[in-house]
Amino acid sequence: MDDISESEICEELLEELPEIQDVGDDFELAYGCIFCKTGSEKTIAYCLRRYFGCADATYLRQIKHKSVNGTKSDVEKTALPGYVFFSAANTGYYTSSGMRIMKDVLKLLCDQRGDWRLSGADMEFAEKALACGGLWGVSKAQVIGGRVHITAGPLKDYEGSIIKIDRRNRNGLIQINFDGRLFKVWLAFDLTEEVKSDENAKERE
Repeated sequence: MDDISESEICEELLEELPEIQDVGDDFELAYGCIFCKTGSEKTIAYCLRRYFGCADATYLRQIKHKSVNGTKSDVEKTALPGYVFFSAANTGYYTSSGMRIMKDVLKLLCDQRGDWRLSGADMEFAEKALACGGLWGVSKAQVIGGRVHITAGPLKDYEGSIIKIDRRNRNGLIQINFDGRLFKVWLAFDLTEEVKSDENAKERE
């Protein structure tokens, strides 16, 4: 979707134009998250960048392996439907009511004091989501001594959260805690050639 059509859709989404915050050039970034109606993530991310003074905004997508009638392909799917992550000046003033001038916004995630700035593990997750451009690509893996070892990609970044490996379908299941909720997501990987372990090599000698 190009900028012109995205702008037109965004302006239809807005009940009124927000007052863009002037934060200057020297500021520290903070991270926030909006929960919205599924399917509107891309437009809301665009609105945040264009109209709300956000440094960046994205939603998480993932590349998934797909097989139809024996033909394999990769497709892009939304990984966490409804969540849009953004970075903005730490001094920025954002509220749920202010964000809801975008019709499909359900809420701005805030703490008990109404502060939109994420902290702890939630902040780290949002920062990672923005750092990868919102896209979990296909990870790389090797089979060493009969076991799958992730070598690069999003599964490597979340290696401590992997709870299951499906070698046949080339997917790893990760478990994520965010916004007080537990998410389980299958992430794709590609296998390189098998590497024999030193132990197996010794047995063959």
